[in-house]
Amino acid sequence: MRSLSTIRALPFYATGQSQVRAILDYAEMAGLHVTRGNALDFGSGLGRLSQALADQFEQVLGVDIAPAMVEQATALNRHGERVSYLLNEVDDLAALPSQTFDFVLSEITLMHMRPDYSKRYIAEFLRVLRPGGVAVFQLPDPTKKQRIKEAIPHFILDPALRLRAKRAPRMEIYGITRAEIERATTAAGANIALVEEIHEGQAGNRRYYVIA
Repeated sequence: MRSLSTIRALPFYATGQSQVRAILDYAEMAGLHVTRGNALDFGSGLGRLSQALADQFEQVLGVDIAPAMVEQATALNRHGERVSYLLNEVDDLAALPSQTFDFVLSEITLMHMRPDYSKRYIAEFLRVLRPGGVAVFQLPDPTKKQRIKEAIPHFILDPALRLRAKRAPRMEIYGITRAEIERATTAAGANIALVEEIHEGQAGNRRYYVIA
């Protein structure tokens, strides 16, 4: 088993640094000002992006639903008190006060939630942002398979999905159309300032830059 010091040196963490720099550079080249105060990493996992954000921001909070991830990310933290991790096992961010963060980042995480949950979290991102703060999150368009599932009543679909998960666990991918995201952000009193097409993985994959 690798030691914590060995894991810290893995390219895994270097990819986080290059990814965060690329996102911030893209935003600023487009004229968005990102205050480098408090940042939130939603779906922080092992802290790949949280650690990278700490190179750019004064304080960083990583949030994840998995106790093991929060525990390991805390053990792998190389920024001391400037980075902390929070276990959040509910479907909102009620544990976080409103208007607390200058920047919210969520990569990949939202696409593994049903749209009703991801929309709720988007609204929460905008709630915890300070006025003028920026949220960046990644979501693809819905797949044909997803649209078929959405047409099936939950009382029929949910038991079938639970049974399949027991037999062969797999991570589902869900998308939301750009129009739906625009409605969700507008309802929260925010504006989509920039949309970046991500030319990898699922078609219609986009990164949204939203100003609170």
